[in-house]
Amino acid sequence: MAEKNKTERRVDVEFSFGEPFLDMDTLDRFQRLLMDYAPKWTAGLHIWRYREPKTPMDLTHKSALRDGVISKGLEHGPYYEALVKRFGPPKYDRQRGICELRGASKALILVIEFDQYVLKRNGEIRNWGNTIAMQFLTSQFEGQATKEWIDVFFARACEELAPWHAHASTSSEWAANNLAFNTPDGARVRAVGIDKTKYLPGLYWQNYFGGPYVDFIGRQRLLSAPACRVQEIGGGVLVKVFEDPYSWASPESSDLKRRVLAHLGEEFFFIKEAGPRTTRAPDFSFLGDKLAI
Repeated sequence: MAEKNKTERRVDVEFSFGEPFLDMDTLDRFQRLLMDYAPKWTAGLHIWRYREPKTPMDLTHKSALRDGVISKGLEHGPYYEALVKRFGPPKYDRQRGICELRGASKALILVIEFDQYVLKRNGEIRNWGNTIAMQFLTSQFEGQATKEWIDVFFARACEELAPWHAHASTSSEWAANNLAFNTPDGARVRAVGIDKTKYLPGLYWQNYFGGPYVDFIGRQRLLSAPACRVQEIGGGVLVKVFEDPYSWASPESSDLKRRVLAHLGEEFFFIKEAGPRTTRAPDFSFLGDKLAI
C-alpha cells in the first residue's frame, strides 16, 4: 500500500526539443537553471548506472552537464564491442544516448535522452529524440512543496529553454491517459498515444505549446483557453489546466479539462477513451535530415 501511494504521488515533468542537444547549448542553460533552483539536490549530482560506480558531476564547471551526459551516453558496452569485433563497425553509427542522473537526495531522478534526430523512429511510431524528464518522488523538494517548486520552475524552464512541447502531471494522470493493457488480466501494459506525427499525447495538469504548435493550433486560441492559468512565455503558451496536480481525477478538474480540450480542439490530442478517429499534427517534413525516416 505504501509503495502504491508513493507511485500515485509522483509528479513527472518532461521537456521535448526541436533541436538535437548535440548541436545546441540547451543542456548548458538547463545546468544553470538547476544550480539556481535546486542547489541542495545538485550538490550530490552524479550519473547513475546499475552496478556501476557513480560518476560525480560538478556543475560549477562550464558545460559539465552537457559533456558528462553526452560522453557517458555515447559509451558502448562490452556486448557492443564484441559485435564490432566479430562483424565490423556499423555502416552508419547513429549519435544517440540516454543518462539517468541522481542528486544528494532521493527526491528527484533526472533522465536526459539525446539523439541526432529531432523525431526518432521506434517501429511505426515517431517520438521526440531530445528530452529532459524529471521524476519527483517526494512531496517536498528544496524546502518547499514539490508542486509549488514545479509551478515556478516549469514556467522559467519553458522561458529559458524554449522547448517545442512540455508537460507536467502526476504519474497516475499520465497512466490514465497513456497506458493500455496488452492482456485482459492487466499483466502487461503498453504506452499509447505517443506518436507525435499523429497528435500530442494528451492534456495534463501543466502544458507548454511552443515551436510549431503555436502556429498550428493558433496563438489566440491557446491564450483564450478556459484554464486556471494561461501565460505567453518564451514565444510559446503555457496552459495550466487546474490548480492541484493531485486533483486530476476530481469532477471539477475533469470538467475543466474537457472544456479546455473542446476549446483548443480535441483533434490535436490523443484521447484514450475516444477510440479511433481523425487527428491532426504539424507536418514535420521541414526537419529534413533531422527527421528519422
